Parts: sequence; C-alpha cells; structure tokens
Amino acid sequence: MSTLQKQKRLLKKSIFWSLLMSVLFLVLFNTNVLAALPAPTGLKANSGNGEVTLYWNAVSGAVKHKISRATSSDGKYKHIANNITSTSFTNTAVDNETTYWYKVAAIDSEGNTSEYSSAVSAKPSAVPAAPTALIAVAGDGQAVLAWEASGSNTSYTVKMKTSSTGSYSTVASGVNNTTFTKSGLTNGSIYYFAINATNSAGTSADSNIARVTPVAPPTGSVYWPLSFSTAVNGDEIRYPYGPRRPGDYDYHAGIDINAPEGTPVYAMMDGTVTNITPDNGSSGPGNKVLVNHGNKHWTGYLHLSAFASGLTVGQTVQAGDLIGYVGHTGANSDHLHITYMVGLTSETNNESRSKNPMEILPHSQPTVTAAFRTDTSNTVDINIPVQQNTIRWIILKGQGQTKIADYYDIVGQGSTNRNNQSQYGMYIDVDTPVDPYPAGGGNLHLFVRPDPVSSFIADRIIIKDFNGNTLIDKAK
Repeated sequence: MSTLQKQKRLLKKSIFWSLLMSVLFLVLFNTNVLAALPAPTGLKANSGNGEVTLYWNAVSGAVKHKISRATSSDGKYKHIANNITSTSFTNTAVDNETTYWYKVAAIDSEGNTSEYSSAVSAKPSAVPAAPTALIAVAGDGQAVLAWEASGSNTSYTVKMKTSSTGSYSTVASGVNNTTFTKSGLTNGSIYYFAINATNSAGTSADSNIARVTPVAPPTGSVYWPLSFSTAVNGDEIRYPYGPRRPGDYDYHAGIDINAPEGTPVYAMMDGTVTNITPDNGSSGPGNKVLVNHGNKHWTGYLHLSAFASGLTVGQTVQAGDLIGYVGHTGANSDHLHITYMVGLTSETNNESRSKNPMEILPHSQPTVTAAFRTDTSNTVDINIPVQQNTIRWIILKGQGQTKIADYYDIVGQGSTNRNNQSQYGMYIDVDTPVDPYPAGGGNLHLFVRPDPVSSFIADRIIIKDFNGNTLIDKAK
C-alpha cells in the first residue's frame, strides 16, 4: 500500500471518529436537556410579624432549593438562601411594612439548577395596635360605629354585649373599613361595643368600649320649655350638659335654664305625666315632674316652685301645656333643670340613662375653638357657646397615645364617680361662667390634659358631637 493510500485511510478513520464523538456529544447534550429540572410551581408567601414564610410544590428530582429576593417587582434579585432541602422557608431578615418579592429554583443531585419560579410578594407586619377612638352614635334601632384605623392590610371584628359586665358576642368579622352599622337593636336598651383588628401577624387587643342607647326620633315638634318656642336657642342656658362649675366642679346630667321664680314651665312634647315628686326639703330635684313622651323618650322638670294646678300622675299633656313654675326647691338659685332620658323602665329617674337635651331641642351649630398652652401644663383650652354645647366625645392624642372621654359614659357612672375630674386617662376642668348672669348664654371654657400630666405630650385634640360630627380637629 502506497504512502498516499495510507494517508487517505488514516484521514477517513480520523473523520469517522470525529463524527462519532460529535454524535455522542449531541446525544449526551440532548439527554441533559431532556432531564433538566422544571421550575418550582405553586409558590406562596405568608406574612407575619417580622417574617415571611414561603411554600412551594415539590419538584421531582430536586434535592435542594435556593431562594432569591428583591425589594421591588422589577428590581435586582439577590440570593438569600441555598441548600434548602424542604419545600418551605422562613425569611426573618425583613422589616415590617416593607414589601418583598421572592423566587425559588430547584437543584438536583448533580448540581443542575432549574429556572426560577414565578415571583410572589409579601409584606410582613406587626400585630396591629388596638383600634382607637371608637364611638357609637344612636339611631332608630341601630348603632353607627366609627373608629380610627389600626394599619394597612387590616380587617376588624365587631363585638357587642348588653351589659357592662357581660361577655361579648361577635356581630361582624372581616370588616374592611372603619365604620359599621349594627341594626336590629331594641330602642331604649343600652349596648356596649368593642372592636379588634386582625392582620397576617395576629389579632390586637380590644378598642375602648363604646356605649349606645338606640332610639327613634321624637314624634312631632320639640319646644323649649319656657318660651314654648321651636326657634333655635329658644331659652338661654346657664349650665350645659357635662362639666360645670357652679362653685365646686361636677358633671351635669341635664341643662339649667335660669329664669325668675314663678316663670311658667311648659311640656316640651306631647306625653303622659308618670311621676310627680314633691320637694322633701333637702337638696336634690325639689319639686319634680316626669313626662313619658312615648318611643322611649322621657323629660324631667326639676326645682319647680309649684306644680300646675290639678296636675296628676297619668294625665295626658300636649306640648305647651303648663307643667309648673320655675323655682329653686332642692337648689340654691332660681332655674329650671331639664333632664332628657331614654329607655326608663320602672324608674322615676335614672341619670345613667340621660342624654344631652340638645339632642332633641332646636339649636344652631356651634363654633368651637381649641388652643394648646405654651407652658408646661400640657393643657388644651376649649371654648364653645353654652347655647350650642353639643359635645359628646373629647379625644386627646400625642406620642402614640389616644385617650377618649365620652360624656354619656361619664354620667352613666353615677353622681359620685362622674364628679371625679380624672376620666379615661384625661383630666377635665371648666371655668365658672362669668357672663351674662343671672340669665345664661356666653361661652363655656373647658380645659383638658393627659392624666397624669406627664403620661404623654398632647399634640392633637378632636371633639365630636352626639351625632358623631367633628366639631374641631386641632393639631399643636
């Protein structure tokens, strides 16, 4: 065989082996492609307090996983964990209220790595704070609740009980806003509500308790008792419902209208006289008349100098009928005290069931001012016209603290406890009215502060009326 023939044969063998090796390479390559791990599926993320826990479906052939994380949906992902042998992972190196995006890849025993899964996001959160500033406004067979939010991604549970010492039942859960109306309530009955908040990290403590007595509106017109007028501010008020200082501080469960002894007193609405109490010669209501106006409404007329001639228990009266005459029995100055109560049962008087008579009397809307003192007293000064004092809730805030005082809650404690100036973490005081006198009118000067004074620095005050309207919202 010639040298040339040998060279050709060697060349053919070389080509053959090269082709064979190429074919083997392609076969092996294609085998790896066919055996590549699929990306994990079903990735889910559960948020908690300072943590995010990931879960995903098992991948056949995978022996471990790696996790990558980004801080924006289109951001750069960074490896945060390798060699995860289970199908779950808890990431604790996170900040609450920050959103994170996660992806997971599978790894087989040869070190081959799958593509990443689809991304999921999660936002860890702390257990929410208890809802604050819960109020309950009475309606006809219902209570309208409102409160301040406890944070994002939070739902609320509404609870109710029918006595101050009873146990709560849940009336709504998964409430996704900060208002709720509970219907189907019995007019004249007292209900107590509380709210708690829930997010992925857990459930908060309860809010403050909100007390409410549903009632239907009065039937027909309501008249001022001295002027027999339906005009706004028809009679001049000396002492309004709530804090007052006729000398010593006390908490007033009605309104006082100053007038000379002997001034006629008229029924404010149609009704039936249910009680006539003569003066017993000591301090108290003096000569008193109680009238049931139906639909759970009662009015009481106190300190009368005399009753209307022939007035008897069980007598039907029309609005404007004579009840009696202004006096000072049981008191030390001539005035008419009006009590408005809702839901009396067998009682002749129960100031824990009282409401501000301005709820039913015609009145104009007040202009309220508030000012934070610049001294170290941590005090807020409030001024409101006495004639238009419709305040029910005072909310004092600062340094993450919220304190709320409900006039009806305070009165409901009874005459001794309600006269304590420290109520629900707030200290309340009021100036003695200085003008005009002896009639009424003028401004009421309240001042409030945290109690104790050092518990927090007050930097915001919110005042709401008995309809839930905001009379003032003032920041320092």
